Amino acid sequence: MVGEHLRHSFTMMELKDLSQPGLSNGDTIWFMSSLHGNSVDDQGKPEEFRFPSTISQGRLLCLQGNHTHNGTMNKYGFAWKGFLPDGATYLPGLTLVADNYWDYVNPWHSMSALINFAAWRVDNGCKVPARIVAYHWGEMVTKMGDWITNVLHASLGVKLRPDTLSSYGSGPVCFEDAIVQRRGLGGMSKERMNRLFDMVRCKVYQFCKVPPRSFVLGGKDGRIDITLVARSGPREFSNLSGVVSAVSEQCAMVKGCKLDIVSIGNLSFCEQVEVMSKSDVLLTAHGAQLTNMMFMPRGGSVMELFPKGWLEFAGVGQYIYTWLADWTGLKHEGVWRDPDGPDCPYDTKTQALECFLFYKDRSVGLNSSHLSSWTADVLERIQARRASSVADHILETSCSCDSVDRFT
Repeated sequence: MVGEHLRHSFTMMELKDLSQPGLSNGDTIWFMSSLHGNSVDDQGKPEEFRFPSTISQGRLLCLQGNHTHNGTMNKYGFAWKGFLPDGATYLPGLTLVADNYWDYVNPWHSMSALINFAAWRVDNGCKVPARIVAYHWGEMVTKMGDWITNVLHASLGVKLRPDTLSSYGSGPVCFEDAIVQRRGLGGMSKERMNRLFDMVRCKVYQFCKVPPRSFVLGGKDGRIDITLVARSGPREFSNLSGVVSAVSEQCAMVKGCKLDIVSIGNLSFCEQVEVMSKSDVLLTAHGAQLTNMMFMPRGGSVMELFPKGWLEFAGVGQYIYTWLADWTGLKHEGVWRDPDGPDCPYDTKTQALECFLFYKDRSVGLNSSHLSSWTADVLERIQARRASSVADHILETSCSCDSVDRFT
């Protein structure tokens, strides 16, 4: 009778609780809103929940529903392992569960939501997950981009595709061991960020068979490699040849300086990693391709350019790559903002979003004298950093979890 009581006491709650804010700095959030009190701890870890644990009174996490357009139709609850609800499926192994305000295709959006699972893994015995269940606003996600799939494969030791729970029937699916993360990297200390990205860089180099490179030594010949990533379409350079000319002129004045112009869209994941591993300076317009800076050697520099209108209307999102440079041990060398272009045709006070969308994907122009001066200053600072460095960042020949991970 006790067992039957425990079985029938199981209740399901909405994954997306519309009574709660979607983004919050407090303990409440609309995804699994009953979970509180684990946002940030004194060790600088991000918010994470593990089940079963004391927070669930020793019960397993169960999920039900795979609706892709209405998160309120998807449910969660907690059940005793020996007394699962009628029709439930029990899944052994480790399950990763994430909710993302944005998407899982864009490299920045997906990385910032999921890469913290790699940190959890290193802290917990290098356990290899069996599956990942991903949500966007509580709505089931059916696919992730190839870029994040490869990063997770390298970092977690297994290739994962989103499990939509559709092959287990219509009842609840209950997990032997589950980790839930809802805020991505939010709350993680800089020290832990640096360790995390060092580890991910090391694992991705191994995965792609790319040798680590010393920033201080500049490779074997002491050169400085500038990589200019040219976007095509949104935020492309309106005068690419002029940009190349201005940077080339300054590069030619520095012994060993070399400029490469690449289009990330034409490269495989590991080709992107190889390009970044050889880059001392990354110069490009604001965009998701900048997420690849995490594969540059520590100590490198990033030069970021914006179309008109971003400073006034883009909000904090325009600073994400400044943050990423800091997290990955790089030097963000500031930004250039194109002052030229039409005025916003909307009311700038009451229609700020419309103004941002008006400017968001405009091309990036050129101030050749400023770009020349900026490039010269960056090259001079790189030389000074190299000259003053008595020891390079350690080049890792082995990475965390090597005893478990085998890439073929």
